Amino acid sequence: MLKASLHIEVYASETLALLESIRADLESLKKLPEFPIEQVLNLGDSIVTQLSVGAGCTAIVAGDDRIFIKPVRMLEIFASTLGALNLYAHAVLPQQS
Repeated sequence: MLKASLHIEVYASETLALLESIRADLESLKKLPEFPIEQVLNLGDSIVTQLSVGAGCTAIVAGDDRIFIKPVRMLEIFASTLGALNLYAHAVLPQQS
């Protein structure tokens, strides 16, 4: 019988900081007129509910039949995108007016 173990790694402090970053950027962006907050929230919801092993997750196979999964990659991309959009909307756009 083949036996392997699976470890799912989620670092609470890093994940909480990431979620706080997302929350703060969403709070800031939703104050902009005509910002499509519902669509962005739906996208975030889709990312969270569809976290799985695949391109969005880091999976590391150890030499002792263990698999480590870090399911935060898509959240990192979402947070980075929101941060960049927030910076652009509040720093770049006002200078162009």
